[in-house]
Amino acid sequence: MPRHLHPPYHQPTPRETITHEQRLDLLRSLLHPDTCYFLRDRVAAILPVLFAQPLTRISAFTMDDLDLTDDEVQITLGAYGPIPVPELFGKILRNHAANRGPRNIEANRTSEARAP
Repeated sequence: MPRHLHPPYHQPTPRETITHEQRLDLLRSLLHPDTCYFLRDRVAAILPVLFAQPLTRISAFTMDDLDLTDDEVQITLGAYGPIPVPELFGKILRNHAANRGPRNIEANRTSEARAP
């Protein structure tokens, strides 16, 4: 690389984080059964709030990372786990696992959901 060439240096800007109280308020809202969120969206939103996981790890999450066999729900996040899940979120995860709907519709965005 030529010595007179100086590539620009990108200085990352500090990111604002939420306070512990804001995090708890958000979690309460997501866990409340009367919220208007879709079940899959609630699950996806609770994971980063409750377990402080980056979205890249959330998007890689599969049902194989979830252990519903015992009375206690456990989750594996990357190399970490199994991790016990609090009961309120465990109920939401069990509900999500039982009511995910047809998977072929999501895989094929051009298909339309049809009533039987």
